[in-house]
Amino acid sequence: MQPMFHHILIILRQTAEDQYTLQKAQRLAACQPCHFSIFIANPVKLPRPDPQLVGSLTKQQLSELSAVTSDYLISENKGNAEIHWLRNYLNESDISLVITAPLSGSGLLPGLYDKLCHFLINDCELPVWLVKTPLPLTEDSILACLDIEDASLRNQHLNEVILQVAAELANALGEPLHLLNCFQDELMTMDLSYDTAHGFKKHPDELGNHQRLLQSYLLPGNVVSPCQIHIKEGCPDNEVPLVAAQLQAGLTLIGNNHCHSRLSAVLGNTAHYLCQQTPTDMLVLKPGTVIAGRQVS
Repeated sequence: MQPMFHHILIILRQTAEDQYTLQKAQRLAACQPCHFSIFIANPVKLPRPDPQLVGSLTKQQLSELSAVTSDYLISENKGNAEIHWLRNYLNESDISLVITAPLSGSGLLPGLYDKLCHFLINDCELPVWLVKTPLPLTEDSILACLDIEDASLRNQHLNEVILQVAAELANALGEPLHLLNCFQDELMTMDLSYDTAHGFKKHPDELGNHQRLLQSYLLPGNVVSPCQIHIKEGCPDNEVPLVAAQLQAGLTLIGNNHCHSRLSAVLGNTAHYLCQQTPTDMLVLKPGTVIAGRQVS
């Protein structure tokens, strides 16, 4: 089977979390054939990194990656210039996944505290794996979050790719798969339609509607492992972090349909918020994602 991610770019930030990034990359390499490129970012407040001493990385970790590492790059730039260089590099390469650890921080303007992470979520067409936790001591689970209320063809394809990637990762890593879809019941907003001839308009069973829509994605032809489906009434901003925490998930998959949005460039969007608030690793898939030769368009 063709690997989901054949060429992975590991971005190291010269932080303690770099070791977690390498651990996750090594685990991916153990379950699918791939090779790595390593990019060592240049934090504004730190000097140019020493090739012989990269943050908190150990020589053993680097040696384990050396056999499958094709490029070893050290940033000569900082800030926006570094992002510009990285954008060009990604456009000219065959990278299929970027994996890195976000810098710790919070705020209403995500681009102000971690511009590199903001770029990867909002402007980079590639999937990005944000590493937030070390490898678990026990079995983890994978949580795939869908948006079935958006009936556009573009979003349907994105949902299908989220399902495909989640199922293949669950199978490869031997972890249970959970699917989550959120809805906000029309009755909760008290938008009631009434006329004198027919009385109140009958409202559909929102839960039943979502079950039927989900079933359309879970046909035998789709690549879906045995999984547990969760349908939650509420806003995804609240429900996704809550369910991920309750399941003690190791990885949460979401889609970002708002890449290159001008508003998102300043304020962020749901994907930015979830990446900050969800206490798990995050895998953000985008329109344009290529998975095992298939492109989402």
